Amino acid sequence: MNRKSIQQKLSLAIASIALAMGISACKTPKQQSDMQVINLTPNVKFLFNKKGECYVKNKQKISEKEFQDLTGFGGFMWISTRIINEDGQLATKDYYRSMVGLNPVNYYFKGGKCHTLFFSSATGKTVSYEYTYKYDAESNRLTIDDFADIDIITLSEGAMEVVQPMGAFPNGKPRYAYTVYRRAGDEEVSSILMRSGLLKPSINLDELPEEEK
Repeated sequence: MNRKSIQQKLSLAIASIALAMGISACKTPKQQSDMQVINLTPNVKFLFNKKGECYVKNKQKISEKEFQDLTGFGGFMWISTRIINEDGQLATKDYYRSMVGLNPVNYYFKGGKCHTLFFSSATGKTVSYEYTYKYDAESNRLTIDDFADIDIITLSEGAMEVVQPMGAFPNGKPRYAYTVYRRAGDEEVSSILMRSGLLKPSINLDELPEEEK
């Protein structure tokens, strides 16, 4: 089976699961506690170099143009995050299901900036922040200024899979996680922003001034 077919099947599976579960982009882990943990098995092998840094050999090659085209509409809503154990195997439980006060982050790109969207336990509401970013097509590395470094494994019209740093193991070695996002359309992103009071109902997302995003 070629890579395109695998990506299409993964995208279809994610879309079907998201629809069946009625995923809301900004629910807290407590609100999500009764949801079934998604058991998505990536079609890649997680490896570690001598420094303990996690990497993937057979990840999708994504050019700068492909990245811009695929992030130029809608957004990416969190589905699942699992820690990558030191043996390269994924943890069986989702990372955020057992965390209190820590919530997953969703992303959308607008006006040349990366915008985060998540439920803040500190404020008790959904918040959004804007960051500059850069994408390195040689390494598939997405660097979100002062916020995150993300290695993209796959990116398509339906989903995004990434590897990202998640602190350290008790022995001090760096810890990483495998995260899956589903694609959200422009209407869904606008709806989330409006429900959260971050976007006026009468204003189209494309018309929103930069300082109000």
